[in-house]
Amino acid sequence: MKRIPLDNKLVDVVRGDFLLFLIFYRLGITEAYGNLTVRQACIKYKVDVDFCTLVVNSFLDRNYVPEINVENISVDNIMTYLSRLHETYVNEYIREIKEKFISLRQLKSTRTLNMINKIFLKSENNYLLHQNYKLEYVYPYVEKYLKGELNELKDDIYFFIKYEEETYKDECEAEIDDLINLCLAYVPPGRQRESVILLGVLESFKRDVMHYLKIEQLCLFDRVRKLKS
Repeated sequence: MKRIPLDNKLVDVVRGDFLLFLIFYRLGITEAYGNLTVRQACIKYKVDVDFCTLVVNSFLDRNYVPEINVENISVDNIMTYLSRLHETYVNEYIREIKEKFISLRQLKSTRTLNMINKIFLKSENNYLLHQNYKLEYVYPYVEKYLKGELNELKDDIYFFIKYEEETYKDECEAEIDDLINLCLAYVPPGRQRESVILLGVLESFKRDVMHYLKIEQLCLFDRVRKLKS
């Protein structure tokens, strides 16, 4: 089981998994690392060390169980981090996947490739509808509830949380895996570089989405369940 070494240099930590470069950036560590350790960077950029530990460890290990008291983490910090993740999906991942499909279709347009593109566009639409519902309705309500500004949890919010944890996570992962498998099976092998890039972006997207849902569960929904019980 991987764990983030707080007193190791950021450079060495990120070399173990380059996607951590994005994780630290979303946390607010936005400049060159130099010789800073993880702990020193958190202090310099005013990043909560416990939250940094939770975020990075949950990214490295999907089965990670926090050793810290998650209830002490600022709700505002959690909302900011999840918002930055969502912006990455919309402005980077989804846009890049679209561009890669367009590039492949221009090189060799096939009925199968067009079909895969349509499946992706449908998945994108479903994902964005789900995310927008969370961002515009669920999260604002959950934020007020966790801050003690609301005394009751609406039934539809509670049932959404149950669906998100018990069903949506698996459905979302399966949908991305299906898209990856379709690309492996039907993307023209003669365009290896473009195909490999597309598959790499899809795999990174899946990993990031699963990370998002893990943070959401640990930092928001588990706390809501505990507060409600």
